[in-house]
Amino acid sequence: DALLLIEQFGADGMRFGVLSSSPAGGDLKFDTKLCENGRNFCNKLWNALRLIKGWNITEGTLSESQAKINSLAGDWMHHRISGILVEIESNFKTYRLSEALVTVYSFIWDDFCSWYLEMIKPKYGEATDQATVDAAVEIFEKLMLILHPFMPFITEEIWQQLRERDQSTACIISSYPTPSSTDAGLLSNMERIKDAISKIREVRNNRGLKMSELLEVFILDSAQSRELFQLAGANELVVKLGNLGYLEFTSVEIENSVAFLAQTEQYFVKLEQKIDIEEEREKLTKELNYFTGFVASIEKKLSNEKFVNGAPPAVIDN
Repeated sequence: DALLLIEQFGADGMRFGVLSSSPAGGDLKFDTKLCENGRNFCNKLWNALRLIKGWNITEGTLSESQAKINSLAGDWMHHRISGILVEIESNFKTYRLSEALVTVYSFIWDDFCSWYLEMIKPKYGEATDQATVDAAVEIFEKLMLILHPFMPFITEEIWQQLRERDQSTACIISSYPTPSSTDAGLLSNMERIKDAISKIREVRNNRGLKMSELLEVFILDSAQSRELFQLAGANELVVKLGNLGYLEFTSVEIENSVAFLAQTEQYFVKLEQKIDIEEEREKLTKELNYFTGFVASIEKKLSNEKFVNGAPPAVIDN
């Protein structure tokens, strides 16, 4: 009973549950857990609004490092949104409404809320500048327009509260966003940076290190790593979200450290605690075996003439 679902999960929660359970060409497998996910998503959106609205705004300028981070984060968001719009439009054309909704949901929850807002969020007790807030509001507005056909009530409410509006404007009568060009290189580099931050946090969790404890991290010097960290704001971003004392290049392996690979870059997290070498060797051996098997499976595909002739050139190049 849709009315009972609305009473329990809200209209947008119910809509989310119904739409996300309808993949093209498949039987409809409905579960009220999907409506609960929709309600939780509404809460996530509302908390994002409260976060932005709760920031203190300073008349002064930001630190140089935070200004670089905010500029990089903003560029990344705009290019990601453009790519998402292309993906959504493709799903619309083939009536894959469930896939379109899940794409938007994942992007807003992960990239916007979990990454972008963390990148630009001022430190506790500190303030941000008006330009940062305006940029975040502009992005949030665009996301509400994208999500509006699926979840019209929460998106209209947030859109109206993001900035002062007159009575002649509304989310529902605004133009749907259109994609622009995307910078594939920037998007790829940001995934490498995010992977490094995630791995640093993983080391911290595995070793029981407090978030307040500043870590010393080194990057193995290579042409690829140098190219990555030439990106303005990249170093500052890893230092901020990884909570590092510093991040430097090294030409040698660092003693008494935990090493990890983040896509193409090798990192070393220096530790002051004793390391069980055999345990680390076992972990790294398992990782090495996994990647060796992965490479072997790729080489097997590339040696298969039928696969090479049938796959798109972009897949072969990748």
